[in-house]
Amino acid sequence: MHPVTLYSPISLSSVLKEKNTMVVQITDTATYLNGHIPNALLVTPEEIMNDQGPMVGKLPSIANIRALLSKIGYRTDHTIVVYDNEGGGWAGRFLWILDCLGHSSLGYLNGGLIAWRGENLSIEKNWTQVPVTEVRAKLQTLPIASVEDVKNAIKDPQQLIWDARSAKEFTGQDRRAIRGGHIPSAFNLDWSTLQNSKNHFCLTDNLEQILKDNDLLSGKKIITYCQAHHRSGLSYLVGRLFQLDIKAYDGAWMEWGNRPDTPIEL
Repeated sequence: MHPVTLYSPISLSSVLKEKNTMVVQITDTATYLNGHIPNALLVTPEEIMNDQGPMVGKLPSIANIRALLSKIGYRTDHTIVVYDNEGGGWAGRFLWILDCLGHSSLGYLNGGLIAWRGENLSIEKNWTQVPVTEVRAKLQTLPIASVEDVKNAIKDPQQLIWDARSAKEFTGQDRRAIRGGHIPSAFNLDWSTLQNSKNHFCLTDNLEQILKDNDLLSGKKIITYCQAHHRSGLSYLVGRLFQLDIKAYDGAWMEWGNRPDTPIEL
């Protein structure tokens, strides 16, 4: 996959007017109308989740993806810079969807809307209008791990399973499915550890050391998951920023914890 570019608010502001740059905000509508980056397009979290059946974390249908991209005027030759207002979870999930389509030029605004406002940069409150495009995008690369992929990874010393949920979810104290706990051999690195809440929810300054301490820079293959592939949107994004071999288990704990045939640990 192509590298993902990390933008600061200042560096993004300098490229906003470039013709082949598209900026996408992943928030609810009210947040968007309360102020967004000039010319940013809105995608809501609901639009990037699966609306078929209980496994909402799974990849949306290709028909839904095409309809969404058509609405925002998607073009394959554009650099798409994504941001949200929570430190990267929703932005990372949308970037993951674009990865599934093989989109080659992607970026993330470090700290998102919170960091942009923190720099007192220009804000707009109007809807950004763009021409609808015909989108024929197909699924090309699939950075997705299935249940069987995860089962195989449990016993493979060359693979890591990254649980991005809270410590209480990991140990089963906070149960959000029929069964609590975690996937055997998984390690817990809470998504919030990757952010600095005291610095506009930008990625933490010691991020590389955190990854190193958790063996994530060792060259092993990585599968990351959470409850419904929202929080693991950020762990996936971080993996992409460091050009790691990472996939998302989009069935996530909502699938694993509700199946009778999947092993768990507490």
